[in-house]
Amino acid sequence: MTKHPCVNRCTPSSKACKGCLRTATEIRDWDTYTVEEKLKILEDLEVRKRRYVPDPTACSEVE
Repeated sequence: MTKHPCVNRCTPSSKACKGCLRTATEIRDWDTYTVEEKLKILEDLEVRKRRYVPDPTACSEVE
């Protein structure tokens, strides 16, 4: 069984859900994907998180 990426904070935007970062197509078709396809999407979500979620340390003061 593959982990489901939904975080129960559905906030659709024009490109992806702001909660799980999946596209509308990925959300709609999730149950039809193979395990391999789901794993690939989960890998892609990690990249999206790094790209779209700001690094909390970026705002810290440098000594």
